[in-house]
Amino acid sequence: MGRRDDYSSAWGYTLNWLYLLLVVFVLLSPVFYVMYISFNEFGFGARRYVFTLDWYKVIFTDKLMLTALGWTMKLAICTTLITVPFAVLAAKFYKQTRHKVLTVFLMLAPLFVAADILGSALLVFFKNLAKALESFSDYLGNEWFYGWADLGFMTALIGLIIYTIPYAFIVVLI
Repeated sequence: MGRRDDYSSAWGYTLNWLYLLLVVFVLLSPVFYVMYISFNEFGFGARRYVFTLDWYKVIFTDKLMLTALGWTMKLAICTTLITVPFAVLAAKFYKQTRHKVLTVFLMLAPLFVAADILGSALLVFFKNLAKALESFSDYLGNEWFYGWADLGFMTALIGLIIYTIPYAFIVVLI
C-alpha cells in the first residue's frame, strides 16, 4: 500500500491550510473579542455597543502613554537585536557539545518559572545588587559603582533577554 500524502491533491492542501487557520483563529478569539470590545463607547460589559475611536484618540494624545510606548519599542528592538544572536550562538554550542541535556535545561529553565515570579525575583535581585554595589563603593571610599544596578532601561533589558532567549533558542534550534 502506498504512502498517503496530504499535499498530493489541491483539496488536501487547501483543507490543511483552512484547518490551520481555524485553529489559529480559535486560539486568538479571546484577543479578537477584547479588541472588539475596546471600540465600544460604553466600555466592557455594556448592554449597548456603539463603535467609537474616542478611547484610542485619548491614548494617542496622552504624552505619558506615548512616552511609555516609545520606551517599549526601544526595549523590544534592543531585546531582539541581542537575543537573536545569543540564541544562534547557543544553538551552535548545542550542536557541538556533548552535554546536550544540560545545555537545553539551562536554556529552557526560564520557561519553567512564571513570568510574574521571574519579574519579581529580578526586581529583588537588582535592588539588592544595587545596595551591595553602593556599599562596596562606600567601602572603597568612592562612588564608582553607584547606579550600576539601578532599576531602569538596562535592568528591564536584562530581564527581557532572560525571558525571551528560550523562545528564540527553540526557534533557531528547530
